[in-house]
Amino acid sequence: MKNKHNNMTNITRTILTALIIMLAATAARAAKVDTLSVYSQKMKRSLSTIVYTPDAAGEAKYPVIYLLHGYSGNSTTWPGITDVARLADTYRTIIVCPDGQNSWYVDSPVDPVLSQGFVNILS
Repeated sequence: MKNKHNNMTNITRTILTALIIMLAATAARAAKVDTLSVYSQKMKRSLSTIVYTPDAAGEAKYPVIYLLHGYSGNSTTWPGITDVARLADTYRTIIVCPDGQNSWYVDSPVDPVLSQGFVNILS
């Protein structure tokens, strides 16, 4: 009976040790997250933008992906439905989530102030 108890204790310790190591490895790699306010001269307002940079990006050059939300979304839409930080680390990519403020990121015949808001900042 005592051997069974010792075996269970050893198994429990092994499982706990493995979990701690896995958690430490996960925490060791984490994308940097910045929330920026980017001023658009054309829109005459600031746009909230979340930027995810891979862990230890330093001076290296990385590809950039712009995740544009749909109508009624904002800069937190993509981070709310997927783990953007993990994707930035896994694919060593900078990910930008701008707030298009229902502009569809194209010229608006109704409101010229909403014309290509974030796209014009990039060009």
